[in-house]
Amino acid sequence: MLNVAYVGALYHPKGLKTLYYLTNDFTVPVNWFIFGWITDHYKQYQCDNAFVYGPYKTTCELYDLLDYYNIDIVIMPNECPESFSYVLSEIWEYKIPVLGTDRGSVCSRIEQTGCGWICNPSKMGEKLKWINDNPDEIEKIVNRLYDYDVTSIEKMHTDYKNLYAKLIHDS
Repeated sequence: MLNVAYVGALYHPKGLKTLYYLTNDFTVPVNWFIFGWITDHYKQYQCDNAFVYGPYKTTCELYDLLDYYNIDIVIMPNECPESFSYVLSEIWEYKIPVLGTDRGSVCSRIEQTGCGWICNPSKMGEKLKWINDNPDEIEKIVNRLYDYDVTSIEKMHTDYKNLYAKLIHDS
């Protein structure tokens, strides 16, 4: 059975409804874990099939959680496109494959690297079943992640700081 985590802030644009339906679909053989801030609206979507840890304070704490709960993959069921996903970088830095939606930068980055899977939010249950039935696919992605040079959070911070400084200076 797969151990699947959702990581980060969880509210409607990030896929709250999709995650609710997935965690209540007991035909999907998954142990669910939610690490991160959750909107108050989540109370109406609670499910006995998910362990809700709540917010984590540091990346080190997140990595400890991913390790302790033996997370196989992370799901990013966002319903709205994102311009960039910091969480995706964190997860890849820890060498965990990601199942993302066919929207925004998560989709683009997975397509560019091959370090995960992409599908429409309505097809995530089917994709999870497929991943569960094909565990060698997880190993392929993990091996690809070891070959992929994930930009460190520190370098990303420096790059953005320099970019914004240049944009302010040039305007």
